[in-house]
This record gives sequence, structure tokens and C-alpha cells, in this order.
Amino acid sequence: MPGDGTDSPTRTPMRQLEPHFLRAAALSILACSPAWAGEIIVDAGGAGDATTIGAAVAMSQDGDLVLVRPGEYDEDVAVVARSISIVAQHRESVTVNGSFSVQAIALSQRVVLDGLTILGVSDPTVSIQGPALMIDGCDGLVRIQHCELVGAESENGLLFNIGGSGAVVVN
Repeated sequence: MPGDGTDSPTRTPMRQLEPHFLRAAALSILACSPAWAGEIIVDAGGAGDATTIGAAVAMSQDGDLVLVRPGEYDEDVAVVARSISIVAQHRESVTVNGSFSVQAIALSQRVVLDGLTILGVSDPTVSIQGPALMIDGCDGLVRIQHCELVGAESENGLLFNIGGSGAVVVN
């Protein structure tokens, strides 16, 4: 009978369960965390790893986080064939006077743009405004969150080119 010591259920010692529990807990934390390979700091004043977003993208590897410090960046930025997250350190504190293009993102890759204001200025000397964001040939996920896109091609500053089957999420 249970409780009298004669038919007690078999119990696994806690020491045997501990490694399995710890391994499962670590895997669940890793599954919920972004899989960043490295972090590149962009600071227009020179206090980071790069002074432009384009330079940070050029030195990045698949899975890197590009953290952009507050400021104005006069440049066009191209993300081609790599997983990358480009994130403003503080929302609405980073303005890009130029356009972003995201191209040839494979099914296994993703691009995240977060907290940026992209004005889509192609040539500031003659005030010609182009699209803020161009997406072309992407089979992987392109996620735009907490961004303000201002451009001439459409009301929301986006220009999508045909050639990919990937999802574009804007929120």
C-alpha cells in the first residue's frame, strides 16, 4: 500500500534529472532569444565600430545585430544576401536621409529593420525624393517594425519589385 513503505513508487533521484532539466531550460531560453552572431555599433561621431550604417552592413556577418546610435545618416544602405537586424538604439532617434534596399534574401535568412526613420532622399542637392525602402528578390522574411518610411513611390514609401516569395511584415 502506498504510504506504508511496502509498495512505494519508483522515484528517480533528483541528481539524474538535474542535467536534463538544465539542458531543456537552456534550450528553451536560446529558442526564445534572437540568434545574433555579433553586435556592431554605429555612431556617426566615431564612438562605435562604424560611422555609417552601410559600413556596418558591409562588415557584418549572417545573424549580426547592427545597433544604430541616435543621429542623422546621409546614405543609401543595401542589404544583400544576409540575415541581419538593423535597430535604432532608441526609437525615432535615427534618421536616414537616403534609401534602404533589401535584395536576394534566401529562404533561411531574415532581415529586421526596427525603429528607423527613412526619408528616401536619393539626391539631397536637388531635393529628389525616391522610395524609402526597396525590396527585391527576397524569399526569406523581411520585417519592418516601428519604422517611419517616407518616399515618393507610394504613400508609404515602399517599392516592392517582383522576384521573391518571402514574407514582408510591417507593423
